[in-house]
Amino acid sequence: MDRRAAAIRDRHSTNSIMRIMLIPIALVAALAAGQTGASRTALAIVSDARNRPVVDVGADDFVIQESGQAREVLSVRVADYPIVVMLDNGGDARADFGMMRKAVEHALVSARRRERAHRDEKAVLVHGDVHQLNALQSDGGFKLIDPDGLLAEAEYDLGVLMRGDPVELLACDPFDRARWLAGRTRLDPVATWEWGVIERVSTGLLCTQIHLQPLGRDTLRAAEAVAGLLMS
Repeated sequence: MDRRAAAIRDRHSTNSIMRIMLIPIALVAALAAGQTGASRTALAIVSDARNRPVVDVGADDFVIQESGQAREVLSVRVADYPIVVMLDNGGDARADFGMMRKAVEHALVSARRRERAHRDEKAVLVHGDVHQLNALQSDGGFKLIDPDGLLAEAEYDLGVLMRGDPVELLACDPFDRARWLAGRTRLDPVATWEWGVIERVSTGLLCTQIHLQPLGRDTLRAAEAVAGLLMS
């Protein structure tokens, strides 16, 4: 994905609750002595203490050992490989695996559509984590706090709002919220819907991972219920 696309965060941005996609870093390392000129590539995921992706790294930031021998890291770059999502199908996750898989597949379709739609010249600085806990009343209105601060489509922030209240989302036409939000902001309802699909899945997976139930299960159920629905 484009380095400035919404799915790519620099070290100063936050994954609003969780990203289903972390950024792979490609490491090119020299092989053992006697194999002059030979090298191989390894993939690494780099994140900070808050699980935020870090891409501002270089060769000196990595140490690679093979069979107890240090290997020289020749170069480091953001990888341009397909997105890979790993789901745990064991233990507590087994009962929800089918639901998670269906929802994730839909989220990846939406992510690819938003990637294709991304244009650097149209990207804006968005908050990145717009929800009620980040909104404070002030002078008869509200002010947002704790911004992620990332370049993306303006609809990204509306997608964060789309992930909330998953039970209420299914109580009516699930597209209604996207249309209402887009109408209030004069933005694109399709982009709003697709960012909501991505945010809903990432949030549901994180809540499941940290045993925050029933929110995680409710969010994934909502994601599964709308899986395959493409707004036009």
